[in-house]
Amino acid sequence: MVELDALTDRYPNFKLTTVVKAEKSQSGINLLVHEIQGEYKTIAHMDVYISGGLISLMLRERLVSMLDATPQNIFSDAFARLMN
Repeated sequence: MVELDALTDRYPNFKLTTVVKAEKSQSGINLLVHEIQGEYKTIAHMDVYISGGLISLMLRERLVSMLDATPQNIFSDAFARLMN
């Protein structure tokens, strides 16, 4: 896991967000997130970490992953459980 401070220093467009709703779509799972600025966005590409039972993520303004890990591979079981 990349340290959050190092990640935000390296990629200043990342913002810490919290998932408020998950919904299924034809292309996978969309996560509706609430940003610190109070704006809602639906995203599909993200870098996810799970802590204390909460799913949080680092969101870029451009929806292209800058990191090697993909949540579809790492957290697919967690997302499947979330959706059931």
